[in-house]
Amino acid sequence: MGYNKLLKSSAILLLLFISSYCGWGTPPAKWDDYCFGLVSNGTALLWEDQLKAAIDKGIRIDRRYVYINNPDEISTMLFTPWTNYAKKGYKGLKPAFTAYMLQNGGDGLAAVLQNASDQTYMKKLFTALKFAVDSSKGTSPIYVLEPDVWGYLLQNDQANLGKTNLNQTCYLNNLGCSWLTEFDNKLQNYPAALIKTIKTFDPDAYVGILMAFWAYQPAGATNVILFKNSSDKVLAAADKTAEYINLLLGTKYRGDFVGFEKYGADAGYAKVNMSTDNYYWTDSDMANYVAWCKRVSQTVDLPAFGWQICLGHTGLPNTDNRYEDTFYPYFFTHVNDFIQAGFIGMLASCANQGKGTLYTLNSGTGDDGWFLQHLQDFNKLRSYNLNITTGNLQNGSLKFVQKNIAIEIKKESQSISIQVRVPQQIGTVDVDLYDVGGAKISTLYKGNNSGILPVVNIKKNNFSMGVYYIRIQAGSLIKMQQIIFSE
Repeated sequence: MGYNKLLKSSAILLLLFISSYCGWGTPPAKWDDYCFGLVSNGTALLWEDQLKAAIDKGIRIDRRYVYINNPDEISTMLFTPWTNYAKKGYKGLKPAFTAYMLQNGGDGLAAVLQNASDQTYMKKLFTALKFAVDSSKGTSPIYVLEPDVWGYLLQNDQANLGKTNLNQTCYLNNLGCSWLTEFDNKLQNYPAALIKTIKTFDPDAYVGILMAFWAYQPAGATNVILFKNSSDKVLAAADKTAEYINLLLGTKYRGDFVGFEKYGADAGYAKVNMSTDNYYWTDSDMANYVAWCKRVSQTVDLPAFGWQICLGHTGLPNTDNRYEDTFYPYFFTHVNDFIQAGFIGMLASCANQGKGTLYTLNSGTGDDGWFLQHLQDFNKLRSYNLNITTGNLQNGSLKFVQKNIAIEIKKESQSISIQVRVPQQIGTVDVDLYDVGGAKISTLYKGNNSGILPVVNIKKNNFSMGVYYIRIQAGSLIKMQQIIFSE
């Protein structure tokens, strides 16, 4: 199929390239490509058996993640004399943790305020957290911090942007933890205290707070689900949410990402058990979700990271382990939109076995193998360029190098030239152009390699505006580079 498939329009090329800037648009140091993790507490066999089977089949899964619901679980379930959740992942699978400890099994603002003002409990919490961090060193764990807590503090004090609750008592500097003495005993300092604890005792760990979309509803919102409102309402909520996060995090201990969720159970579970279709998000709702996440993470200047994203799909029977959802059907057809919003990874599936949908390899159980098959397809297009700072090629050229493949893209007066350099010892090289949906549009070059491939010239007026990918395969080296055409 040739370039005549593409509509003609005048275009300027923008290339996404690697930057040394750390913040939104750049993953943390040593972050290896787009990260996908699946829930598994290590004891629930429905999860663990399927996870092992998927890994044995060769499906790339980067993490398994577990919920820490209270400090006692750290020493009685995750890190004991006979097990270490972080270091005993199947075939070296790395860990991720969700710290749910401040609520201690409770729900709502009252539980948060009560536990934060209990000095004995807070000492127990930080002592347990340090034990978990010490026990996980060497595995580069991911920590998602206190889902719901930050949302409760804002939701119940919207007019004051959460400040009333942030000033409530949270014991930190008198717990006998020497590294916490710099913090005043206020809830506003709790996220910084968590982040400092983790980073002090394991600098290679990744950590970020989880911010709920339901915490701030803008004036005039007509639906409890923010994303079912107009886009201007969504972005207004994003701006206020980001302002709150910046207040919450301060300037010294901000972490590596901001986490974003959908809901703790699949849409089909909510329909059957709660009589609501609110979690069947349409494509329009999903576009609003992506826009909200992008605005929040970009304003906070941290990458976005998905958490507890239910993995059901439409057509399931809405029974235990087999509930419908619409999130991942949208994600797998809009991967670039999520990357452009700043997402560097996701932890998939939800906490409660039975309420959520089980990822499986085979039809007739769980999700009928749907998610893992789509994850396999997603993995075929690795590596993904998560550095989304843009450089404008209005004049001259821009170069980048990754995995020993160098690409130079240059804007001429009436065309765009692409030249690829690969190691000379590699024989056959393929250079192909793909659209944003992952469909191959055309082969730019296919043949033997002498180190420098012939220059490929593409006429600008043969391209419509939009996002494309150049895929280079040189032996076992594969590089997917995104390019954007815009007026």
